[in-house]
Amino acid sequence: MISAPTLPTAFTPAAVAAYLDRIGYDGPTTPSLATLQGIYRAHLFNVPFENLDIVPFGRPLSLEPAALYDKIVRRHRGGFCYELNGLLGTMLRELGYDVTIVSVQFVEADGSFSPLFEHMALVVTTVDSPHPWLVDGAGGRNSTASPLPLLEGSAEFQADVQRGFRLRSTGDRWQLDEQVPGEDWVPEYTFQLIPRVLSDFADRCRYQEQDPESYFRQGSVCSLPTPSGRVTLSKDRLITTIGSERHEREVCENEFADLLRVRFGIELSSDQSSH
Repeated sequence: MISAPTLPTAFTPAAVAAYLDRIGYDGPTTPSLATLQGIYRAHLFNVPFENLDIVPFGRPLSLEPAALYDKIVRRHRGGFCYELNGLLGTMLRELGYDVTIVSVQFVEADGSFSPLFEHMALVVTTVDSPHPWLVDGAGGRNSTASPLPLLEGSAEFQADVQRGFRLRSTGDRWQLDEQVPGEDWVPEYTFQLIPRVLSDFADRCRYQEQDPESYFRQGSVCSLPTPSGRVTLSKDRLITTIGSERHEREVCENEFADLLRVRFGIELSSDQSSH
């Protein structure tokens, strides 16, 4: 088992500053919309979406804020939705934002919903915006390039990820739709504005890391957006997207650690030494 870090749940200003340094953000910290947009983008482009603790290492995960901080900031790792949005939400609260954690359910092909707590997103209120914002920096290739205003029918095309996003209110639920240029809108996920806490996601997190049917048990993945596209290390493949061009090649076993270091800033040797 991983020993629990000794950091307090309420982080010191120095710890918050270390997080901002980890994501490469050096702008204002007033809890405004501009600050939220800047922190979100820095987090998205500098903290990989990855499942390496599940595959290949088989390490137990923790959703305790101190453990998330230790992994992502101190050990310069990434994580998946519960970890990435969990730490992002914690840091935004420390900076003075009103943050609501919400349980997200994906919309299946037949219109049904995936289980509760399948994914985590944030709804964030700023000091200078009349409406809240949907913040989800942990959807891998489905992440938005910037927060979305939580307004009925709001839609925008985000050139950085070459997709459109639309939010619709359906009764007591909100639904996020996506659109690839030239194609129809497709429902992505749905959520209710019921406040959750990190521990609410623990059981589903355990499923994701332990059940043989879980997507995250099918092979290692590490992915980051880039200014021109995305780079992904998936199982034994390196996939690089530049604009609409996709390049894919096989990765030799002895390349894996070097690619993680060069492309994603992850040093496996130093990470392993802390366990």
